[in-house]
Parts: sequence; C-alpha cells; structure tokens
Amino acid sequence: MIVFVIAEVEIGREKEVSGELAKVGGVAEVYVLTGEYDVLVKIDVEKPEEALDLIMDKIRKINGIEETRTIFAKKIK
Repeated sequence: MIVFVIAEVEIGREKEVSGELAKVGGVAEVYVLTGEYDVLVKIDVEKPEEALDLIMDKIRKINGIEETRTIFAKKIK
C-alpha cells in the first residue's frame, strides 16, 4: 500500500527535516517541494494501520514538522 504524507515545515528547516525523514524505516522516498507544502513523503507499507503508526509515532514527532496531510493511494499504472 502506498501512502503519501505532505508536510508543512518550519521555515529554513526543509533540508534538515527531509534528511531526518529519509532515515525513518518504512519511508520509501522524500521530496522537498515548493508551494503550499514543503515536503512530500512516500511510505510503502502492507496495512493502513502500519502507515498510521509510522506517521503518529515517528514522522509527526520529527522536530520542525508543523502540520501533515495524509493521502492513501492506489496505483493504477
């Protein structure tokens, strides 16, 4: 199951937070963005509960993350 998390990060901490996110087990990819959100995280897990645990227990606890949005996705192609 693929899950995307988009996050707002404290100004000036985008690279630092992205580096911390890249170290988290279960995180497949991390991108720095421009626009309304600052970071995009791709998570690859087996069950929705695993994604929720990862987001609540690890991702949201990283210093510098101010807000997150979670998108559960189904790959078509």
